[in-house]
Parts: sequence; C-alpha cells; structure tokens
Amino acid sequence: MDLSTTIIGLIVVSLIFLPILYIANIGNYKKKKLFQALIELANSRSCKISEFDHWKDSCIGIDKEKRRLFHIVKNSNNLTKIEISLQEVQKCNLVGINMDTKNYNTRKSIDKIELCLSYQDAIKPETKIEYYNHSTDYNIVEQDIKLAEKWFKIVKSNIVN
Repeated sequence: MDLSTTIIGLIVVSLIFLPILYIANIGNYKKKKLFQALIELANSRSCKISEFDHWKDSCIGIDKEKRRLFHIVKNSNNLTKIEISLQEVQKCNLVGINMDTKNYNTRKSIDKIELCLSYQDAIKPETKIEYYNHSTDYNIVEQDIKLAEKWFKIVKSNIVN
C-alpha cells in the first residue's frame, strides 16, 4: 500500500513539474540561440561582444573597442540582423511615444519605447531599436524601461562627438 501511494505521488509530481521544466528549457534554448546568432554576426565583422542583453525575441550587444553595435530580432521564422558603426552615429535618443491624444484628462500611457540613432550622413535613415510596443506586448515591464535606459547610456558614451 505504501509503495503504490509513493508511485502515484511521484507520477502526480512528475505531471506537474515536467511541463514547467520543459517550458523553462525552451526559453533558455531560444535565448542561447539568439545570443549565438549575435556572436556569429559580430565574429563575421571581426568584432567581439563585450556587453550584451536579451529581452523577448531580441538580443543586443556591443564591441566597445571597435564601437560597433549589433542587434538581432526574431520575427516569426526570420532573423533581422542590424549592425551599426557608432562612429557614424551623430545622436542617440530614447523615445517613449505616447499615441493617446483623444482624452487629455486621462492618465497617459507608453505605447512604444525605442532607442533612436541618427547618423552624421543626413541621407541615411534613422535606426530604431524597439524595446516595447503596446500593440505586440501585453504589459510594459519595468525591466523594458531599465534595459532601454541602460543601452541609451552605453550607446551615448560610445558616440564620438
């Protein structure tokens, strides 16, 4: 009787914890895969990532020695890879875009958080790195804001004026 109770208990515990472990491993696998793609992109440009971060389906890294910024976003089945030479960047802004203009008395909300990079060459279009978008992300997390502020400071300190 004690053996059968123990076996049933182990089965129940397994049914509860195995899916949790599986989901956690999938998240770690996706994070490692994105980071590996970031490393490969940097290596293809003879750069080394000295600092990096990961959020949602994005990964960002910088080679501070060569002043190159790398960003990878996974959309559906595609990887969008961006490489930015910070020597060409004139200005960096952290933009929180608010699109609620109908009711001025209501509490304002953030619809987007983006790191915007403007280039010295005026013809080159501005590059935007998105940290949060209300239409695709359900809730804004304080971590999104802190991460955007962190990378704003990192990029700003690596821009040559």
